[in-house]
Amino acid sequence: MGVKKQKTTAKQAIIGGYFLCLLLLCLCLAGCGESREEKIARYKQAGIEAMDAQDYKTAVQQFDAAMQLYGGRVNEEVVDLCYYKAAALFDSGEAGQAADVYSALIAYDKSNAAAFFLRGSLYLDEGEKDKALADYENALQQSDGDYEMYLRIAGHLTGSGQESDARRILEQGLDRKDDSGSGYLGRGRIYLALGEADKAAAQLETAAEKKERDADVYLAQAYEALGESEKASQLLLAYAKDEDPSGEALAMLGRIETENGNYEQALAFYRQGLEKEPLTNEQELRRGEIIALEYAGRFAEAKEKMEEYIKMYPSDAEALREETFLSTR
Repeated sequence: MGVKKQKTTAKQAIIGGYFLCLLLLCLCLAGCGESREEKIARYKQAGIEAMDAQDYKTAVQQFDAAMQLYGGRVNEEVVDLCYYKAAALFDSGEAGQAADVYSALIAYDKSNAAAFFLRGSLYLDEGEKDKALADYENALQQSDGDYEMYLRIAGHLTGSGQESDARRILEQGLDRKDDSGSGYLGRGRIYLALGEADKAAAQLETAAEKKERDADVYLAQAYEALGESEKASQLLLAYAKDEDPSGEALAMLGRIETENGNYEQALAFYRQGLEKEPLTNEQELRRGEIIALEYAGRFAEAKEKMEEYIKMYPSDAEALREETFLSTR
């Protein structure tokens, strides 16, 4: 009786082993059937997901694995992976290695304005101002004096406490000669950044006459700075009706409606902005949503949104103070 049972067990083990081998073979064949492009996409996606989870070491490993599949060839996809890798390295505290990645991108393409800007910003964050300013000048030169680049550089300098250098860069942008709609728009935005709303309005009115996209958004911002909130509101409402409004325009509309006491309308604008893709000003929209909820007397919702906000932006001290106020309601 014991012998028969032993034989049965052995037979079951053989059958089980057979199915296990078959399963492994199927998995192997499935992996072998994956194309190189599919593997690259899988590694890249895994790296992005690791960054979202703040597992930067794994993210770098995944991006490296994707790049290795190109066999040393450099193309647009590899350059894109390098940007991701540099971001992951910087977020992990490896600023020096991140700078090396940007340096490699510049060595590959000396006209890469974005790489100069990003390396310069990294140097600025690390306290290497002279290196940063040199890279910023290269970024401006290689971007052919793009107004957006002047504004991005000035914004980073201002955020790092280098206001005089930021002003110098902005004034340098004003020296450009460009009578196109985009030229008037760019100069108007620079005047806004300099706090000269009257000069900004003059430039932006011309940009709007030339039908430059989003000119009305910045013109409304100039009007608001000049104390003409009603004029700004009417302009933005017309823009939102006739155009596909940007997140920035919706944030401005939300702020104006909050100031005018129309809190539910403000909430509608903020939430419309949060549905935009790509979402370029999420923090501004979420802050506005919380403030509008608070003014509307919806304190429980405001507190819930604030708790989410603090997790996303823990360094926002002003929001932390606001959370303390909401906690007392």
